[in-house]
Amino acid sequence: MPAFGHCAAAVPSPTAVASAFSSAVASASSAFSSGVASAASSAFSPAVASKASSLVSCSPLLMPALVLILLAIACGASWPTAASGKGARGAASAASSDRTERPRPSRAHSRPTSMRAAPLRASTALLLVVMLVPQARSQSALEPAHAPKHTPAAHQDRKAAMLLENWQQHMRSGHGTKVATQYHFAYARHLAPFNQGNITMLEVGANQGDSLFAWAAWFENAFSIFGLRYGVKDSHMTKCHHKYCHKVRIIDGDQSNSDDLRRLTAAAFGPHWTPPPALDAAAWADGGFDVIIDDGSHVPRHILFTFKHLFPHVRPGGVYIIEDNGFSYTDQPTKVYGYAVGDGGIGRPPPGNAIEKFKQLVDIVNREECMPTLDIVVFSEEIDRSVMEVSFVSGLVIVKKKTQTEFDGLRRLRPSSSVAMTSGGSLERYKARLAREQAV
Repeated sequence: MPAFGHCAAAVPSPTAVASAFSSAVASASSAFSSGVASAASSAFSPAVASKASSLVSCSPLLMPALVLILLAIACGASWPTAASGKGARGAASAASSDRTERPRPSRAHSRPTSMRAAPLRASTALLLVVMLVPQARSQSALEPAHAPKHTPAAHQDRKAAMLLENWQQHMRSGHGTKVATQYHFAYARHLAPFNQGNITMLEVGANQGDSLFAWAAWFENAFSIFGLRYGVKDSHMTKCHHKYCHKVRIIDGDQSNSDDLRRLTAAAFGPHWTPPPALDAAAWADGGFDVIIDDGSHVPRHILFTFKHLFPHVRPGGVYIIEDNGFSYTDQPTKVYGYAVGDGGIGRPPPGNAIEKFKQLVDIVNREECMPTLDIVVFSEEIDRSVMEVSFVSGLVIVKKKTQTEFDGLRRLRPSSSVAMTSGGSLERYKARLAREQAV
């Protein structure tokens, strides 16, 4: 009888395979677990041994997977196919060439054996799936939902690291540059919604242009990256060497000059474009900045002046970011980029301290929920009404503009305050203080 004939005669039924597989999994899992625990305890420290034992005991699919692989290898060697039967016949004939040739089996005899192998493999595989799927489901049910493989914090750190790498590649290094700060953590989070968008961006303080080129490479799908440059000649500008250079447009102007700021917005959106009063996105289809970054003179008065003029040009859902706010805390006369500062200091009022002015926006943000009758004005009615949130990160102030949906939702809030909460005179004293500050 040919070699494949012995294998065919020994092929068990699907029921027998299932029974043997279940017994093998149970006994092998127990032996494997105890073996791993014993080996780990003798070879490693108690802490490592405990982790190894926990891994084995918490992985019920580990042994079934190993047994399945071994079973597949065994079946691949023992279950015949038409090709393997033919090869076996050839090997048997060569080995017994000096013997009396046995009668070769007919095709009618070999066909049922090879035909029985395929259904047997299919039925065994189906049986294994039926046995393993419930275990997989039970294991997934035991896994805690709060422990994903890729946590949001880890993803955020990766994005921040990528942004820092972008800056290191395109910007000058050293003191006074973004590369020397930790801004990439905040930027990665607050600018994430704009990463893949067809955005328009403005950076006040273009300097030599390397920052603009870095942003153009970061926002690959950006429509335009504008920069307001002051006091830097073309001959001192950094050369751009990547494929997004054409998106960068640099305009000369002083951020403390209202005419220069109007010329900037006219160059970006046309001389007749004005910010729509509504927050509906469709009304902003022809203009507006999605992101504005003020990295200009860092003079507190200039910061407040520029914000008041340019924040109305931020699109609904956009952000306005102010960098390097340290001079708000300067209470001794000094100069920055040739401008005199020093009338600030911690707790001192604006305009010498711009941080204190942005702190007042916190009361505006809380107005709908906590004090809907609050009738103060920080920057202007238009600006105050459109502010969704204000964030303070080390060295940064980040102001987000509302969308129309956010605006409508906040208007429907039921206030949690009562008349008694504002009848003690604090509101009137606060309004009087704001009036004195705005008169400066």
